[in-house]
Amino acid sequence: SASQLFVFDPNNPDNTAYPFAVSGGKVVIPKAMIYDAVIETLTAQRVVADEVKAGVSITSPVIRSAVIQNGNFQVDSQGNLNIGGLFSVTSQGQLTIRYSNQNVGLVIRNDKIEVYDQNGRLAVRIGRLR
Repeated sequence: SASQLFVFDPNNPDNTAYPFAVSGGKVVIPKAMIYDAVIETLTAQRVVADEVKAGVSITSPVIRSAVIQNGNFQVDSQGNLNIGGLFSVTSQGQLTIRYSNQNVGLVIRNDKIEVYDQNGRLAVRIGRLR
């Protein structure tokens, strides 16, 4: 029985670049261009893709991204969190909680707290008054 199998061009016996080989029970392909494939388990050091879809979950100790977005939930590359335009936290620590998309609700900054009424008018300001 053969322990290795190579495919080569018999018209060019000096060419040692093989399109693929079978060695130790594994198919070895130096470089592949596959149009369509179903892969049960992929072990890779690096995956470069325009889009990656997961059927169940993606697990990783670190995920680096410019933007994380899921429906109304978004975190941008500066670390600003926004949920539906009604709840936001900036990377500087400003917290905004709105009742609606108008200027109604609560804004908390490092130096003051503001509450806006249903007409968008400032109703309460605590802290820095200007």
